Amino acid sequence: MNIACYARYSAEKSDNESVENQFSIIEHYVKNQRDLLKSKLFKYFDLGFSGVSLERPQIQQLLTDVRMRKIDVVIVKDFSRLSRNYLDVLKLTESIFPFMKVRFIAVSDGYDSKHKIATNFDIITPLKSILNEFHSVETSQKLKKYFDYRLKSGEYIANLSYGYFFDKVKKVQIHKEKAAVIKEIFNLRLKENSCSKIAGILNEQGVKSPNGSVWSSVGISRILKNQDYIGTRVSHKRAIDFKTKQTRKTSEEEQIINENVFPPIVSNELFAQVQATFPKMKTGGKMPKSLTHHKLFCKTCGLTLANRDHKFGCKQLEVRGLPKCFNGTIKQDFLYELILEKVKNMLKNELEKFSGYFYLYDKPTLENNIFKLKENIAVIYEEYTKHKITEYEFLRQKSAIYIQLNRFEKKLEDLEEITAVKSKSQNGERYIDTLKRLYNADKLTMEHMKFVEKIIVTDTENIEIILDNCSALTSLCKNVSIYED
Repeated sequence: MNIACYARYSAEKSDNESVENQFSIIEHYVKNQRDLLKSKLFKYFDLGFSGVSLERPQIQQLLTDVRMRKIDVVIVKDFSRLSRNYLDVLKLTESIFPFMKVRFIAVSDGYDSKHKIATNFDIITPLKSILNEFHSVETSQKLKKYFDYRLKSGEYIANLSYGYFFDKVKKVQIHKEKAAVIKEIFNLRLKENSCSKIAGILNEQGVKSPNGSVWSSVGISRILKNQDYIGTRVSHKRAIDFKTKQTRKTSEEEQIINENVFPPIVSNELFAQVQATFPKMKTGGKMPKSLTHHKLFCKTCGLTLANRDHKFGCKQLEVRGLPKCFNGTIKQDFLYELILEKVKNMLKNELEKFSGYFYLYDKPTLENNIFKLKENIAVIYEEYTKHKITEYEFLRQKSAIYIQLNRFEKKLEDLEEITAVKSKSQNGERYIDTLKRLYNADKLTMEHMKFVEKIIVTDTENIEIILDNCSALTSLCKNVSIYED
């Protein structure tokens, strides 16, 4: 029996339960349960993550292992370690774990799904989950009010923008050398220079960017639009959703604006003139992203490749104002064909690897073969104890049986892993059938790209396609929502 012990420690001061203490409580509990004593323990823990969302690396790994039938029991110190979200707790304990036949135990809450009493659980567990969620909401709201108060009172709680520094008494001062760079950027913009051209000029002069590397058009644009340089600080430009952790841009009414909070580097007039050089934002739908979005990189500069008219090329010139790492472009259709061929070869190997288990073996046959081999071991042992065969003959036969036994047990282990992915996926087909469909596809799709980690381009002749280091079945599983029906 495999037991997953899960612990979580967040950065909140009130959340002071150490991971070591949580595991100690779980291990002590296991030692005192006769049916769990001989189990194998696997530890999963997330440090610095809030419990309001399941978007935590180790809880996701645990759920993946549950899906792959590698876990029989999940144990936590209490429900709040699993999640502080009421709906997540119910989804896991009432749907996912029971469906996967996984036993769930919350030690401090005295809950064990094996001995669940409906009338007790239906009241206590939701109540505790709601209280845990309320605790997180209340803490979040208090922190937000505290930081809003500090911002509105004029206190600077974020990092200072490039060109400023704190003196010994924590007062904001202008850095003369960096301020001169900022003024040059604004003046160059007024002379109708693009952001990439300004970046190129600074890079040719050997001027270091705020992070100590080369300048880019994005960095130049941020400086030109930063109101800090006229002494006005705009805070709370983005808000984070409490549960989903997704960020959104705030409206002007939500933002906190403090004027004259520190000395300006450029005048209001110069700043206004520069803002007028930027084109107004166009309304309408966004251009569709390419299939290689955020996966296609130039090996030399490390930037993602630009996509212009279905052709990919190095964009260092337009981003940093420096010469392109390679000339020419790669046609999108040609690149897609290369990726599809690479993915299909991997799928072919995967399908060939597992095809035998579907046609040559089934689980009952394997289990029966294993049972018979274990019976044979008992038979030859009895013959040895009754001196019907010699010790040498006993060891020889035992060794031969164990070779077969290990082979069948390995096949059973592989078959159980495959069986775990034979359930329905989001598109209503078995995972193995999904792999077959993708292998027989004529065009590259976003489904194929799930198996691609990244693509590194040295030039138009040298393209390296790096696939996910997991097996195709595992990659497919981890890309399916844990909340599927």
